[in-house]
Amino acid sequence: MKKYYFLFSIISIVLMTLSLSCGAAKPPKGSVMPCSGPEYRENSEFFRATAPGIPNADERLARTSAIAAARAELASSINTLLTRTMEIYQNSFQTEEVSETKTKIDDITRLVVAEKISGSRIICDFREVPTKKNNKYKFYITVELAKNDIVKAMQKQMTEAEYEKFRRIYDEEMRNAR
Repeated sequence: MKKYYFLFSIISIVLMTLSLSCGAAKPPKGSVMPCSGPEYRENSEFFRATAPGIPNADERLARTSAIAAARAELASSINTLLTRTMEIYQNSFQTEEVSETKTKIDDITRLVVAEKISGSRIICDFREVPTKKNNKYKFYITVELAKNDIVKAMQKQMTEAEYEKFRRIYDEEMRNAR
């Protein structure tokens, strides 16, 4: 009998371990948001953004909402930097050129962000498994986009002289952001 009890205990432990390891584990209460450690923060090479999705009973919709939220956050971050850079760039022109330059700069910024954001890469995809109490999936997603990709896209939209001026200001803004 002791032999069966021991065997049953071992099998139970193995099955519990396997069931807990399937799917994503929930973070302990009071812990930090998933996908938010230092390896998921923006650095000198990548723009990064993390966002939770809207909880949903449909796993696919919950994940899609998290991806959309993370990409919106990423776009906002890139747009803020480019807008600040382009404002400094714009202020370097004479007053009669400002209106035309501002329109062109705004168009370039919008175009580049819209074009590149869909190419962002998912680097963290954390799923909270539904519970009996809350029968909904919730995802946390981190996306990244190489800063160099943004710079190259800006270069394609500008003349060489415009790009050189932009690049000097952009590099200075990046140094100040660290």
